[in-house]
Amino acid sequence: MDDERQSRLYAQFVLLELNAEVITAANGTEALTACARQRFDLILMDVRMPDMDGLETTCRVRHQRAGLNTRTPIIGLTADVLNLDQQDWKAAGMNACHHKPLESDVLAEIFTQWGIERSIQKFSLSAFLGTYYEH
Repeated sequence: MDDERQSRLYAQFVLLELNAEVITAANGTEALTACARQRFDLILMDVRMPDMDGLETTCRVRHQRAGLNTRTPIIGLTADVLNLDQQDWKAAGMNACHHKPLESDVLAEIFTQWGIERSIQKFSLSAFLGTYYEH
């Protein structure tokens, strides 16, 4: 469990360097609750999480009744890119999938790609959802 926490802290640190407001969730259920309560500019979703994985969580976010994040870009994160089929994450509703950990320059590029301006990032809300759970 210590590695999980360290990975989450690393991700938060990198996002905070980009002036992003960060909301974290330790599992898919917490992620769904957060997504039902507020709209995010960007969601970074760990693909492998305990209980409900990131693919299932993404599917559920895309089909939530409130619909606050049905169109929010969801970027999958995984340490195992070779064993994750592009068709799987696309079918789940993810917009892209990247190898973790993400460096700040890659995150900055993702923000730019999805129209999140550096100057307004501190006022925008980005989410890092997931625990970086590894088997």
